[in-house]
Amino acid sequence: MGFLELAKNDADELIILGDFEELLWSNMNILTTVKPYSYVTEKIRAIARERPVKIVLGNHDWNLGLFASYIEPAKIVSPFAEDGVYYAHGQEWDWVSLITGTPVDPIWWSVALPFVFPTQFFMWLAAKVWAESMDLYHWGIAWIHEQAADYARENGHHTVILGHTHFPAAEIRG
Repeated sequence: MGFLELAKNDADELIILGDFEELLWSNMNILTTVKPYSYVTEKIRAIARERPVKIVLGNHDWNLGLFASYIEPAKIVSPFAEDGVYYAHGQEWDWVSLITGTPVDPIWWSVALPFVFPTQFFMWLAAKVWAESMDLYHWGIAWIHEQAADYARENGHHTVILGHTHFPAAEIRG
């Protein structure tokens, strides 16, 4: 966990933009009892004892908000803007959120109510339709970037920093 060592030794503040641990399929006790989860949880807590740690919840750890005491003194925060930079997880700009909205995680919908929102069927259908003309996954990332850029312009931010896509990228626009 090299980035945690870097944050512990060289950062003034640590901002985690969601999905810092895969909690979607998990019992929350793993945060304190199962390695590597307990290791990461304790590292985050140790860093938070020395400098500010903010966690914006993502779509794979949204339920962490119900167990915030497990990660204290780290703070769970809503997406926020600071000095013209907007920090968010990014699932709010995912195309699935256009259908489900973002009050409850879209992945939760597909797991809890697959008969109501069969995400996998839509993904299969979309992949068949667009397979010949474009890479669906990267199309989704481009969609998220466009939505984030529009949000920044509309709200007076010059930069958006987000997670969610699991695809490292930096875009510089005009």
